[in-house]
Amino acid sequence: GIRDLVRSCGLGDVYKRQFVFFISTIIYDLHKKSITFVFSEKLLLFFKKGLNFVAALCSRKRFTVMKMIAFYNNKGGVGKTSTAINIAYTLSRRQNRILLVDFDGQCNSSRFFTDLANDECGCESAIVNAEEMPLIKSTRYDNIDIVTSSVRMNSISNYFANLSDEEKQTNIIKFRQSDYDYIIVDMPPAMNDFTEHVLTVCDYVYVPIELGTFAVQGLARVTQKIANAGTKYACFASKYDKATKADRELLEIMKKNLGDKVLNTVVPFSRAIKNSISYRITASEYMAWINPARCYEQLANEIIHSVEQ
Repeated sequence: GIRDLVRSCGLGDVYKRQFVFFISTIIYDLHKKSITFVFSEKLLLFFKKGLNFVAALCSRKRFTVMKMIAFYNNKGGVGKTSTAINIAYTLSRRQNRILLVDFDGQCNSSRFFTDLANDECGCESAIVNAEEMPLIKSTRYDNIDIVTSSVRMNSISNYFANLSDEEKQTNIIKFRQSDYDYIIVDMPPAMNDFTEHVLTVCDYVYVPIELGTFAVQGLARVTQKIANAGTKYACFASKYDKATKADRELLEIMKKNLGDKVLNTVVPFSRAIKNSISYRITASEYMAWINPARCYEQLANEIIHSVEQ
């Protein structure tokens, strides 16, 4: 057990040898029924290092590994951007450092979080130039930073396609910034070489589905692309209207076909969500007490549970 503890703490061979030395300095005298400690300069040094190590552990919030998650659907208008914004905000309120990467040429996430000028873009140059790094900007939220988009992202796939496979992978992997707890990617509503490469570097992809016959029928193509990228994924109903019989039936069909790939949380159709985005505030800031705002809390819980498994 002690050996496993030392290994799990990552103390290394030097600390292991010192730990063995410490054990060896404890002499149990059976006749005197007492324990005698043989102190030495090395032993005192070990105690000092051990106390420093414990203090460092106690000062840390927790052990975390950065997770990169994307919200993606090749169909527009499904609530992808509003979900990315609200989940970023919800996770940041739980003392997580968030980087939102806006790859969507509509730039809605960028406009929500920053006063974006038309010619600004934090991601375009990094996508096509190996020497360029993503330009990270702060937002009005303490724990949220952003890599902004521009309308030029609508044609980025044409430039990206001319890169070698190695350049493509290298340029996309630059967006995995280890200084954050979660990187949230607002994906464009497209299915091309660029989006496929982004999917390969993500840890998890969440697919919002606005229930409708054509949307459900096209879902298989989207999930197959994500599976081909080797990335885990899950789907959830967005803009759901429980009063509509068709929505209820299609949700059951989706659950039957995809099983545990469908999250329990459904994000309802809500004018409050639409209005909050227009006012550049999140659903929780706009009306925290209503069900749509609480749904993002529930969705965040499911996302955390799935990505940390």
